[in-house]
Amino acid sequence: MSNHPRLIIAGTNSRCGKTTIVLGIMAALIKKGYRVQPFKTGPDYIDTSYHSEITGSKSRNLDTWLLDKDVVLELFSHAIQKANISIIEGVMGLYDGFISEGESENKGSTAHLAKLLNSPVILIVDAQGMATSAAAIVMGFNEFDPTLNIAGVIFNRVGSQRHFQCLCKAVEDKCPNIKVLGYLPKNNKLTIQEKHLGLTMLNKHEIMESIIPSLTEEIIKHIDLELLVKIAQDVQPIPSYTPSIFTTDIPSPTIKIGVAKDDAFCFYYEDNLNILKSLGAELVYFSPINDIQLPVVDGLYFGGGFPELFCNSIESNISMRTWVTHASNLGMPIYAECGGMLYLMDKMITSENRTHYMVGLISGEARMQQKLTKLGYCAATMLEDNILGQKGTSVRGHRFHWSMLENTQEPNAYQLNNGEGEGERRAGFIQPNLLASYIHIHFGTQLSLAQNFVNNCCRYKEVRLERRKQRW
Repeated sequence: MSNHPRLIIAGTNSRCGKTTIVLGIMAALIKKGYRVQPFKTGPDYIDTSYHSEITGSKSRNLDTWLLDKDVVLELFSHAIQKANISIIEGVMGLYDGFISEGESENKGSTAHLAKLLNSPVILIVDAQGMATSAAAIVMGFNEFDPTLNIAGVIFNRVGSQRHFQCLCKAVEDKCPNIKVLGYLPKNNKLTIQEKHLGLTMLNKHEIMESIIPSLTEEIIKHIDLELLVKIAQDVQPIPSYTPSIFTTDIPSPTIKIGVAKDDAFCFYYEDNLNILKSLGAELVYFSPINDIQLPVVDGLYFGGGFPELFCNSIESNISMRTWVTHASNLGMPIYAECGGMLYLMDKMITSENRTHYMVGLISGEARMQQKLTKLGYCAATMLEDNILGQKGTSVRGHRFHWSMLENTQEPNAYQLNNGEGEGERRAGFIQPNLLASYIHIHFGTQLSLAQNFVNNCCRYKEVRLERRKQRW
């Protein structure tokens, strides 16, 4: 699989139409019989959910800031086994990423990932309101880093066939080595609007039913998919790497971990779930919104999502909140990220100033804001021993949230290494069997985090079985 066909589809900037065109290309390739493995550059959960829905294959995140080079290559190679082409969606603009002092590469950028994977790049250019100037943009992106293989360009929001011909001629004259693959006409009905956190999840069904079919036909009509596949096939081998994540056969499950999964809790790295399974965990999915009791499990994992949009349902499900409290009181390991942490707090206060009761394992309230309060990567150090690691363990993660915490205890989980002020020095909460914070962690950054969680679940299971034996 070292010459596995692959493409990175990148944008000149955010909101240039990259995601819309990526979804259309994935759907068109599926319609033509290809087995597509989707990926997303960087820490995104919503785009990946659309990828998965369209292709029928779970989309994976490839993040060169969070993950070491060998881990990125391993996760990519592990995921492509059943596919005959991979489509990787970029993030922001092609060269946008996180650059540290003394480093020449923008880690986390689409360009960095493209070079790591030896993948050709297709550049998306929003051509509305320009003609020959589009060639200057393509030329600039191409010459900015000559080591990057920008193999093709697709124009978005093109006004007419004549407009496209002008764009095409300009690029062919100035950048003869870059293929013009086609365009997507300007059509507001084909635009997938961004809302809340990137793409909207609330009208996902409507998008899949009404927009994707029409978008697929437009992609087939206006983009040369045969040329696109040919570019994907003309690749250098995937670089060699030393595996460290999936190094053994998946063992028979020894414990069960309950994973909160519904419309409110849906932000998970797919590889996090696979890593837990590779360590001997059976994942049992449940809904904090709809289910009235927990399944029989040995640990709980609450991912992020949109609990603030389902406050009424969460609050009214007193039975589930009681079960979670009871599980915690028994010592069950509980790991929660972002929206999962909000669920475990005393209360949530909506942006309309309505108060709703949550589980109550963490003292204080989460108050929703009218705007994004935190976005970006973070590095942190664990302040106390906990269910994922020991005091002093360094972690890397990502934060993206619209809420602020009030009336809480002093955060005791992480010392932030890149805090932005007095209130940014510490984050998250540790209890004897609980770790919760705004930080989303990829277990591929440090496998021991997942191993420790599984080991703590195993110890809890032993105690649970011993209790049962004593009752009998």
